[in-house]
Amino acid sequence: MLSTWCDWNCHSRQFLLGSALLSMGEPEKASDWMVQAAGGIPGDKFLMQHLFGETGFQLDNEGLQVRFFLKVIELFQQFGYYDFVIDLAKIAMDVCDGDDPNRVRQVFSCALRFTYTYLLVLGYAVLYSVLAQLETGSQHGCL
Repeated sequence: MLSTWCDWNCHSRQFLLGSALLSMGEPEKASDWMVQAAGGIPGDKFLMQHLFGETGFQLDNEGLQVRFFLKVIELFQQFGYYDFVIDLAKIAMDVCDGDDPNRVRQVFSCALRFTYTYLLVLGYAVLYSVLAQLETGSQHGCL
């Protein structure tokens, strides 16, 4: 109903809706809205300023999206929705450009840390299969 009401700061509205749904115990819906909000981070100055402060204006579009996902992951961690943390970490890795080795290393290490930690917390036995999918050099660094 609100999607056509206001075109300005629509990604801020999506982020706030996701935050509200997260607080109400609806992590699946919250995750969907947060992922939608990520697409407009570079153009939504209101959201950029409130999430990143003045430092956000110094980053490129991809850097903003990666930092956005890291902030969203923090929110899901606070509420204890670890399975969604894993999904959001995978999305953050997909957003990251493979041409920038520093950013890839940063996002990859954060995402793997979240993934391994919460797979163990959730009691999943698929940790080996995740490790098997990684490149050989990454396996040693993650262990």
